[in-house]
Amino acid sequence: MGYTVITGASSGIGYATAKEFAKKDHNLILVARNQEKLIELKKQLLKEKPNLKVITKSIDLSNINLVHEFITFLETEDLDLLINNAGFGDAGEMLNSDISKIEKMLDLDVKTLVTLSLWFAKKYSNQIDKQIINVSSTAGYDINTRAVLYSASKNFVATFTEGLALELKKAKFPLQAKVIAPYATSTNFANVSLDTRNFSYEKNYGKYHTPEQMASFIVQLYKSTSVVGKINAETMELELSDTLLNWHA
Repeated sequence: MGYTVITGASSGIGYATAKEFAKKDHNLILVARNQEKLIELKKQLLKEKPNLKVITKSIDLSNINLVHEFITFLETEDLDLLINNAGFGDAGEMLNSDISKIEKMLDLDVKTLVTLSLWFAKKYSNQIDKQIINVSSTAGYDINTRAVLYSASKNFVATFTEGLALELKKAKFPLQAKVIAPYATSTNFANVSLDTRNFSYEKNYGKYHTPEQMASFIVQLYKSTSVVGKINAETMELELSDTLLNWHA
């Protein structure tokens, strides 16, 4: 079995997803900036699954030069699945935004995701049992007026991934491209977006998922033949579909 690559694996959804796929005997390449957390995660995974192959890479994926270095490494490995989970958001009015933060967000959420996805797609398009799963957001299918720039970045992810899936299907390539769109998930994401330390999902959302629940949804999408897995904000259930966007030839 080849490797499953998970970006943003040191915490939150990426961390929980690494554990979920390890349970299913996936060899893993785990990527994040925090090497200490990655090493600790690796120890936990190998304690449960001693025969698992786990590689950790401490990389700032918002730096495109380091992304290309990472791709050079990936060229030497056999991969089965790429999960582009790394990302962060920004909240508040656009006119009051920190431009340097926005640039870094777009570099990570958009540029790096596209670079890794297209590299993977070009390399593995004609191979069976290969997948790309990109993490968007329910905000990518609407406009969140409290975080328009983040919504726009995730709309790009959704449009790009659904478009890539359509292109692969038209060309009859076996590679599958998929997009997962979480609703509120109790991670450190909101603290980073709002530059705070004590954001309460209970007070601000009421209904939300744990990272472990989202990881199980990612596995469901992975096992399905659907392109899109989107959380219904009313029912909090995962809804699978082939597309949620309108296409024009």
